[in-house]
Amino acid sequence: LQDEVEDYLLRYSVDQQGCEALRRCSPQVQEMVLERGLEGAYNPSSALSARIKEMNQKVRDQPPRGGASGRRSPGRRRGGGAPIGQAPAPERKGKDRLKQEVEEYLQRYNVDGAACDAMRKCSPDVQEQLMERGLDGAQNPSSALLGKIRDISRRRDSGRRG
Repeated sequence: LQDEVEDYLLRYSVDQQGCEALRRCSPQVQEMVLERGLEGAYNPSSALSARIKEMNQKVRDQPPRGGASGRRSPGRRRGGGAPIGQAPAPERKGKDRLKQEVEEYLQRYNVDGAACDAMRKCSPDVQEQLMERGLDGAQNPSSALLGKIRDISRRRDSGRRG
């Protein structure tokens, strides 16, 4: 696995901080990150950081599995989730779908780490509003996204006072 990790880091020209972050990850998280790739990422190091954070969250959200080896249980897909042939719980599926859409949106517009973090911290309804608006034509998508988050937050705050 370590050779695969090193090849991955070289292939995508990840900066030193990103390299160290991936090397520190558990083997399970490393496998999950490697599966996704970084094709099309404007800033591979930032995209890698987002992936690591996302995959660590997925690992934390997974129910505990038998055995202390860290290996996948039989019947599980690589990367976790529900066992093959079994659908995740409906509320979990909705949250996972939205998370995936948010990550795709952030990658599509190549926003920087600060803007990624800001959108990930937004409530689901704000995230959906942001994705409906899009960032097409923005000269600086990161700045545009932060501005839209601020605008939506101001409108929500002013609506609560009145």
